[in-house]
Amino acid sequence: MNDCYFFVDEEVPLEERKISVLCVECHDTKMPETGMFYQGSKEGYGPFDYKCCLCGNLVHESDESDEDETTNKN
Repeated sequence: MNDCYFFVDEEVPLEERKISVLCVECHDTKMPETGMFYQGSKEGYGPFDYKCCLCGNLVHESDESDEDETTNKN
């Protein structure tokens, strides 16, 4: 698990807004003024995949994804 930043793009119409994820590297190099830091490496994440909205790197892969793959192989 890695740390990340969460943010909402307020230029998107209200009905289409969602929480987006930035990996630490993209935040630090491309969007340093954007987002709220989340220490996912310590706090953990829910049962979802979290990918950086800029580079697509996986910040966190859900344990349920692993379980689904194992279940589907049997």
